[in-house]
Amino acid sequence: RTVEHLVDARGHASFSDQLTARESEIAEAVGRGLRNKEIARRLQISEKTVKSHLNNIFRKLQVDNRFAVGLYGLTLPTMPKDHSPSSGTGS
Repeated sequence: RTVEHLVDARGHASFSDQLTARESEIAEAVGRGLRNKEIARRLQISEKTVKSHLNNIFRKLQVDNRFAVGLYGLTLPTMPKDHSPSSGTGS
């Protein structure tokens, strides 16, 4: 299957609402060219967990290769990695 179904006419990710936040992070990392081992280290999860997330992503995006996931990951809006939502406690 081709990758055209992964983005809409404006170039935005078509399946972004179907992926979990973690799956989106992994798709972005694949799009940046990171290997499973590097993704696992950066996200502080096991390589086995990365592979499990990738299998879920393949299924949800209806693709069967890492290249398609990487292309899709490049269409996702990136979130700043050093900013977390404020807790509102004022501390």
